[in-house]
Amino acid sequence: MTRIISVTIEDVDLGFRLRLSGYRCLYVPMAVAHHIGSATTGGQRSDFSVYHGHRNLVWTYVKNMPGALFWFLLPLHLLLNLITIVVFTARRQCRVILKAKWDAIKGLPQAWIKRKKIQNKRVGGIQTIWEVLKKNVVPDKKRAGMPLNTALIGFFKRVLYIAVQPRKGPTFEE
Repeated sequence: MTRIISVTIEDVDLGFRLRLSGYRCLYVPMAVAHHIGSATTGGQRSDFSVYHGHRNLVWTYVKNMPGALFWFLLPLHLLLNLITIVVFTARRQCRVILKAKWDAIKGLPQAWIKRKKIQNKRVGGIQTIWEVLKKNVVPDKKRAGMPLNTALIGFFKRVLYIAVQPRKGPTFEE
């Protein structure tokens, strides 16, 4: 397995790659997780979180999105990136969001090399990823009050939810 992004979006990267490796994710309604998002990075709107989150989101998409879906969803991905730039510019974080996107672009050759390795080992089909992607871009009622970056990340996190099991083998109920 290639190195996982080490800070922000690492859960999305891991979940995406587990799906591509043939694992499935289970919804466990009794599970409780106490998570304080971005607690050690200064909060979701800190320059650190914005920079790493939005740079890594681009790389995660490039590395992990399977072929046909990559090209089909690329216009939407680019549009969401442009919207993000506008939103963070309005929040007076223009410099940090532009640096994040510029550094993401500069890192695309390395991300593309990693993509080839990941996609060559892919077991999970395009259908598997398509089925778990959240199809609405506009945040639902639960996400209506969330910051845009949280809603955008939520768009990609649908690939994830981390109670992971191999396709063949025991489940939690057994």
